[in-house]
Amino acid sequence: MIKAVLFDFWDTLIFCESRENRRLKHIRIIGIAETLVGAGFSVSQEAVERAMEVIDSEYDRVGEETGRDFDTKSQVQMMMEILGIPKSNKRLSRNLWNIYARSIFYVKLETRDGAEHVLRFLRERGYKIGLVCNTGRTPGIVIREILRNFGLLQYFDVLMFSNECGLLKPRPEIFLEALSRIDVKPSEAVHVGDRPDLDILGAKNAGLKAIHLRLTNQPYPTDIPKPDLTIRILHQIPRAIRKL
Repeated sequence: MIKAVLFDFWDTLIFCESRENRRLKHIRIIGIAETLVGAGFSVSQEAVERAMEVIDSEYDRVGEETGRDFDTKSQVQMMMEILGIPKSNKRLSRNLWNIYARSIFYVKLETRDGAEHVLRFLRERGYKIGLVCNTGRTPGIVIREILRNFGLLQYFDVLMFSNECGLLKPRPEIFLEALSRIDVKPSEAVHVGDRPDLDILGAKNAGLKAIHLRLTNQPYPTDIPKPDLTIRILHQIPRAIRKL
């Protein structure tokens, strides 16, 4: 019997189009460069972009080798080091963090069709609802604000963010910690997500059932456990849970 439903965040509940993702990157680069120039440092947009590419590589390396998160504060500190900015400048560090983390509010975000309907359906029928999210450049404190802005925050019983717990999907511990906080066994829970390598693999390794939200026609990876069910739209979740 399913008692809890966990969700991925990016692309599963909230997404932005590729064009907006590119614009977000541009906004971050310009904002960081202008802030540093305003603080008296000679830094070009090109140098900021190169630094962000190095940080991206380090984020991926740390995640793949350790399963641990490389949080936004650490990313900003690394950027300052790469660009030769004294890390002792706390005020500047805070300003850069704000640009780094909150630039997301300057692009168009959208809810996946059916998101609120499904969350409300689950809440009304007594399911516990959780979120398990790898945060990247957008920390949990900002994602909470995004959820609140879309009227979705009220539906969640537990929120697990990689920058706050220190672990990334597909580490099973991040799923298990979410379930521990709502007192639900893994066998009584299902996770919904769009990434086989993060959502399905992590959930299955933690002992949960898994529903794959298939957003593309790419073949499912042969080296990753199969989901219990596959859906194309969130509106299919109630029927999918009944099948489980």
